[in-house]
Amino acid sequence: MRRETTHEPDGTPMPEPKTRSRGALPALILTLALAAAADAQQQATELLGEHRWSQRLLLVFYDDPARTELRAWRHAIAASQCELALRDLMVAWLEAGHGGELGGRTVDADDTASLRAAFGIDATPFAVVLIGKDGGPKARYAGAPDLAGLFARIDGMPMRRAEAARQHDDCSD
Repeated sequence: MRRETTHEPDGTPMPEPKTRSRGALPALILTLALAAAADAQQQATELLGEHRWSQRLLLVFYDDPARTELRAWRHAIAASQCELALRDLMVAWLEAGHGGELGGRTVDADDTASLRAAFGIDATPFAVVLIGKDGGPKARYAGAPDLAGLFARIDGMPMRRAEAARQHDDCSD
């Protein structure tokens, strides 16, 4: 369909009326940013959903696998398998731009990026997010948290206190 052009009395075309207000572009950018955040949140919910109500998650985001702090923390985690199992705590290792592993399942780079966006982990080189059994974030750490402090935080949660009352702590060997 052809648009009709309006002309001035002297025959020159009239300029087209402006249809956008000054606030339209910032509003559009905000709308797109909110949509992207909602999409990242939805993707994170889908990725982590199978663990909801059965496991707590420790999402470890990093940019360099050779980082000394990360390597030391991996060793500390490996030495704490009994404490992790006792608290139903699964660790996910998620490298920026490369993906990672969550519960024995490979997570691709796009999923890792979605998880970073969903939990507000921007360009941070090393961050850890504790996710409760209800699927909500319970704590965020810039760098490696002290494991004793992390376990104490988990042990103070109401759901964990109820679990501990029914369990025998057999990690004290």
